[in-house]
Amino acid sequence: MSLIGWLKSLFKVAEAPKIEEEVGEKVRTKDCKGRFVADDPTTPDVNEAWTVKKKQKNYTAKKKKEKKKTSPKKKKAKK
Repeated sequence: MSLIGWLKSLFKVAEAPKIEEEVGEKVRTKDCKGRFVADDPTTPDVNEAWTVKKKQKNYTAKKKKEKKKTSPKKKKAKK
């Protein structure tokens, strides 16, 4: 690695993540009857056809430790 490359990596500014990635994923908007909503052409700065849906957090259940199955002890027959 050259000296200039090292200096660039030293003073590199971290990029800010996109808003959609922080909040969730983009999904199509649906009305109360379940039909897709079209984009309104009179509002060029807002896209009504797409909304951002929050992602659900995945909680993993803790695994229970399984006990080793042992065979029952055989009783000795009395003679």
